[in-house]
Parts: sequence; structure tokens; C-alpha cells
Amino acid sequence: MTPADKVIDRIRKLFRLSQSDNPAEAATALAHAQRLMASHRIEQAQLDAVDDEEIKIWNDEPLESAPAIAPWRQAIGGALAELNDCLCLVTDKPMNGHRKMAVAGRRSDFEVCVAMYTWIVATIDRLAANASSRLGRRMKRSGMGRRWLNSFRHGAAAEVEARLYQEDTDRRGQLAADPNTSEALAVRHDAVHDWAKDNLETRDSRGRSPDVDPEAFRLGALMGRVMPLKERDESG
Repeated sequence: MTPADKVIDRIRKLFRLSQSDNPAEAATALAHAQRLMASHRIEQAQLDAVDDEEIKIWNDEPLESAPAIAPWRQAIGGALAELNDCLCLVTDKPMNGHRKMAVAGRRSDFEVCVAMYTWIVATIDRLAANASSRLGRRMKRSGMGRRWLNSFRHGAAAEVEARLYQEDTDRRGQLAADPNTSEALAVRHDAVHDWAKDNLETRDSRGRSPDVDPEAFRLGALMGRVMPLKERDESG
């Protein structure tokens, strides 16, 4: 096993740990996997003039498969794909009653997307359920209802999406100090988009804006602004 293979094997083991029922263990494992993956990607970009890892769409392992995929989930998937040098694609029409949201890119980057997507979506769902339950108890109700929950999720996802894109901008800005690394990573990123132009017919698949509860959206946005993505994870 080569040193690179050992790194990838370690990352995959950490991804498995990130699915732990123990939140602290899952967060720590995911953060460690992200650090290893970022370091490995930079090292590979610096050392390899040609990146020979296969680029494809991982259609058999979609991020989502459902009759309808909520726009907030599509926003998170799109941001994570961009952050990890991939593309997030949603099928234009349902097949067998289901639409798919899949990732196109290298296998190693795809696995980072899956781990981060699973963590973030589960966290937003948990925060929404907890907030709905708390407010419901105050109002002597069982919960705040589907519209309120979806509005909260949209607000949280909007903030998380903005933070992810800012993180990507900051990361690339830091790497710009080393022209060789910056150029190599740009080539690596562009390779996926070039592959998509040659192999896929893509278009904007976002639907109409959802009907939202303004207060729930604002509360969700507040939670999305402070929920852990990496910072608190890395200190665990």
C-alpha cells in the first residue's frame, strides 16, 4: 500500500466514524477527515502534474433520492460540491417516481461531500425539530407545523451555504500565496467542469421559491450562523 493509499484508507475509516451515534465522536472524526483530505489534496496537486483519479457521476450513491428534493437540501449539496471540487446534479425528471441528487467528481472528493452533507443536513433537521418542540410547548401545541419547520430549515441552509462559500473563498485566498499550489488546485477544480461539459447536459434545476414563515426563517438563519461546521468540530 502506497503512502497515498494509506491516507485515503485512514480518511475512509474516519468517514465511517463520523456516522457514530456519539455526536462528539462523529464531529471529531469528520473534522479530522476534512483536515487530512485538504492536506492530501494540496500535496497531490503540488506533486502530480497529471491527476489520474477517475472523474464520474456517482449516480448509484446519490445524496438524495425522493419524489421531491427540498431546495434547502439542494443548496447545501451544491455548496459542498463546489467546496470539494465537484458538481451537484439533480435529475430533471423523476424516474420511477423519484428524483436523484448526485455528485460528479473524483471518488475521494465525493466521499468528503457525502460525509459533510450527512452531518450538516442531520444537524439542521435536529435543530429544527428541537426549536419546533420548544416553541410548541410554550404555545401548548405538539409542534409548529410543516411550514414552520421547512421555513426554519431554509433559513439555516441559507446561512450554512453562505458560510461554506466564504470558507471556500478564504481557503483559495490563503493558497494564492503559493502560485504553484494555487494554479495546480485550479486545474484540478476545472477538470471536473471540463468533464461535465463533455459528458453531461446540465441546466439550472432549482424550483420556485418556497412559501416561508418569516419568523421561522430568521430563527433558522440564526442557528445556521452559529451551528458547528468545522470550527467547534476541530476543537473536539
